[in-house]
Amino acid sequence: MEGIKISFKCSDLSYQILTEQEGIIPAPYLARAKWVQLETMDAMADGDIKDYITEAHSIIAKKLTKKLQKEIGFVSA
Repeated sequence: MEGIKISFKCSDLSYQILTEQEGIIPAPYLARAKWVQLETMDAMADGDIKDYITEAHSIIAKKLTKKLQKEIGFVSA
């Protein structure tokens, strides 16, 4: 999986903490919006990556209209 990078949005606090860790940088072009990028696949444990991506989905979904949130199944009807 050479060259594959993982990026995700995170909370302000997580952004500060994660960007201080080895192998995690502010995501190019998206750092202003609090996205981080894993430089290597071993920068974070798989379970932690899954948790952060789940949280990223929630952060982004909360900014959608109620109608779109229902369409993607984020909120119940």
